[in-house]
Amino acid sequence: MATDRIICWQDVTPSVNEIAVALADYMGDDIGRVQWNDDSRWYVFLPGESSHPQQRLLPGGPTVTMRIERDFEVVPGSDSLSVITRDQSPLVQAIADGFVKFAVAFWKARLEEEG
Repeated sequence: MATDRIICWQDVTPSVNEIAVALADYMGDDIGRVQWNDDSRWYVFLPGESSHPQQRLLPGGPTVTMRIERDFEVVPGSDSLSVITRDQSPLVQAIADGFVKFAVAFWKARLEEEG
């Protein structure tokens, strides 16, 4: 299941370059790799494979299916920015949510979340 976090620009609309700088600095050098793709989005790749805190605590592990790769997408639009996770672990969700919180606060934007 995908989670789309849509940041709607209000008074300030950052440039694609400003978003790229913020995303790269948010991730830092050691946490993950940010890659711009030809389909007009960034992919953020995190090291390791997905895991879930319940996987060894509950018989059968978590009831959700997770992707093996740890990643999320950041998609710029003319009046918004989407941060998308697809079948990801709580850790990846939290990192994506943290970038969204930064962007909303820094650029005084509005958040619309879609499931």
